Amino acid sequence: MQLNNRALNVPDSARVSVAQGRLIEAIKSLRDANPGLQLRDAKAAVDALAAHAPAAAPASGRPGHDRSTSAAPSGPGVEAALARGDVLGAIKALREATAMPLSQAKAEIEQRMKPATAVGKPAAQSAHTPTIAPGDSPGGLRWLLVVAVVAVLAGVVLALRG
Repeated sequence: MQLNNRALNVPDSARVSVAQGRLIEAIKSLRDANPGLQLRDAKAAVDALAAHAPAAAPASGRPGHDRSTSAAPSGPGVEAALARGDVLGAIKALREATAMPLSQAKAEIEQRMKPATAVGKPAAQSAHTPTIAPGDSPGGLRWLLVVAVVAVLAGVVLALRG
């Protein structure tokens, strides 16, 4: 590829990143492969690659089958991390296995962690016990009663001494 009469070394990783729509990674790869390449020149080269690159296929490889609506493939790393309760590790493993964007990988892992519920049935109650629950007796002013009793007793003690 030529840019401003300069031959550029375009690594395969940059081409793959452009095909996946990961333009920042493509720019980084291009600059790593071409020391001294200015950021604006690398961006222009990546834009040119993106203009001539075929549209990226969905992750499933089937036309019209969007990966955001399908179950993402998961390897043993994702399942092992989820079994350990390591959410960040699961997201990282999923991104490495699928080249999925961070926000999408996070949403996928969060979706997998939700307990399955039957249609029409409410989800299980949280383990957190609410501070105030329906049917609790109003005890918010009990401290005022205690203060009043202590004040009366203090008054009685002072009156008997004086």
